[in-house]
Amino acid sequence: MLVELLHIVTADGLRLDGVLMPASGVGADFGLDCLLCVHGTGSYFYASAFFNGLTPHLLEAGLPLVRVNTRGHDLIATSAGKIHGSAYERVSDCVLDFQAWLGLLAERGFRRIGLLGHSLGALKGIYAIAHQGLPGVLRLLAISPPWLSHARFSAGRKSELFRSTLSEAQHHVAAGRGEALMEVLFPLPYVVTAAGYVDKYGPDEQYEVPRLLRQVTTPTLVTFGTNELGEGGPFAGLPEEIERLKAAGETAADVRVLAGANHQYLGCGTELAGQLLHWLKATPA
Repeated sequence: MLVELLHIVTADGLRLDGVLMPASGVGADFGLDCLLCVHGTGSYFYASAFFNGLTPHLLEAGLPLVRVNTRGHDLIATSAGKIHGSAYERVSDCVLDFQAWLGLLAERGFRRIGLLGHSLGALKGIYAIAHQGLPGVLRLLAISPPWLSHARFSAGRKSELFRSTLSEAQHHVAAGRGEALMEVLFPLPYVVTAAGYVDKYGPDEQYEVPRLLRQVTTPTLVTFGTNELGEGGPFAGLPEEIERLKAAGETAADVRVLAGANHQYLGCGTELAGQLLHWLKATPA
């Protein structure tokens, strides 16, 4: 397959790379010029188990894909002398990444965009649309966004671990060491700055998915796999909460849960693609 490598520079000076993958088949008219595909924590546009399993099905259905990096790609990265990567990012800065990528797509003539985000990439899509709006994004496919909730984690079965980790991060921030790197175990094992941990899991609840979805008017589909919904984890209870909000008229988002799927949807690419394509056909922009 012939692809085109792309790059943009964000308003704050970060270079981000991506790739344009032309459709390999001709399918139904989905009302979209392309899907902008956004990775999760620490991943990157060129090697993602999730996107690698899904991409062939979407291309064959006639949808061009633009797989891109955000400033949260890899664990640690540098650009123009600035350190970024998942260990250093602030989720709210994703707005700058989306604005730059959408600007490039508009220059290329792609004006009807579907945004497909996985994991933290899904949460970023929800956040950006809720807070800034993303001109040109007509539909949002949010695959397994995590429920980052201080209140839930504080009351959960791993509350002691969460509270001690957050307390340590807050202590670093208060002492002027917000960029200190921490090895944390909750809600998953990874490395993050103290300020980054407080940004995601602090009491402000700024990335709480149900609250954000109340502010999203873009047609949205949210999916989860049954194997990622374990008690106490960052996805538990979220499908039911979104369905409750929809029944109450507080959100228009649709929810699908795929039996047997894990967070990477390994072995479930065909089924997931079918769900996404069916929803796109049935849901007007």
